[in-house]
Amino acid sequence: QNDLNVSSKTPVSGDIVRVTAVIRNTGTTLIQNVPVKVFVESSADQAVQLISTRLVSAIQVGEAVTVIVDFDTSGKEDAYNISVKIDPDGSIEESSRSDNQASTQITITPFKPDMAIAAGDVTFSPANPKTGDVIRVSVIVKNIGTAPATNVPVKLYLENSIGSSQVGVMQVISTLPANGTSTVTVDFNAAGREGNSTLVAKIDPDNTIVEFQKDNNSASLPITILLQKPDLAIGSSDLNVSSQSLKSGVSARITLTVKNIGNSDAANVPVSCYAVSSTNVTSLIGSQTVPLIASNGSAVVVFDFDTTGKN
Repeated sequence: QNDLNVSSKTPVSGDIVRVTAVIRNTGTTLIQNVPVKVFVESSADQAVQLISTRLVSAIQVGEAVTVIVDFDTSGKEDAYNISVKIDPDGSIEESSRSDNQASTQITITPFKPDMAIAAGDVTFSPANPKTGDVIRVSVIVKNIGTAPATNVPVKLYLENSIGSSQVGVMQVISTLPANGTSTVTVDFNAAGREGNSTLVAKIDPDNTIVEFQKDNNSASLPITILLQKPDLAIGSSDLNVSSQSLKSGVSARITLTVKNIGNSDAANVPVSCYAVSSTNVTSLIGSQTVPLIASNGSAVVVFDFDTTGKN
């Protein structure tokens, strides 16, 4: 049977903890004017504080009396030992004093916000950004503390071998309640930022908010920004001739497929076709300009080769 109980073992600083102690007379005679004292001891500095003294007028044989004391935890943090002592000065003659005290421990949590982000809370789109894109970064901010937070600033940085620079506009969360979550988005232009970098999201980077802890206020994510350029390509299989064996004076039709395997469209693409004889004499068959070859697209160019005078 537990004769000492508290309303909360893990109160938040500022809470009132109710201490309930049951005082029993297990002896054989009536006892009167029984002093009951309640103490708290800090585990941080072992300082002992008397928080209440109560005087029980009488306890009959076999009777139990309940004593209730409220402990204000305002301004207190850390672990505390609460002890209740019956007649600590020994003013009452008893058959045994070994059962005259009991204790229990509580841990007081600070009344503070605690902003937190983890690696999985930072995402970006598009998944494979290019230098011509506007990249949107989403950051999930959590308050795992016991108090609300207001005007919470969130900044985004891009870090690489050159250094670190803020990207996008700082976002401010007006109110984030305890155990609450908020998502902010930051947009930035990827122009001139090609290569491998690290996105770093930081909550309150200038330390304007008093928190339970600060070492969970940032998270990072690698990002590779591709240089946006076309990449024109042709291979032997992309060149077709209407006939491989021709008589002089007979025209041949040459069909050429030009591919753009890059991540950007190509405009006004010049394409020329040449004939090279067995004696390494080069002659121009023709030239054309393709207005547009889309990224991952292709264009077909046709040339007519006049073989007159050629062997």
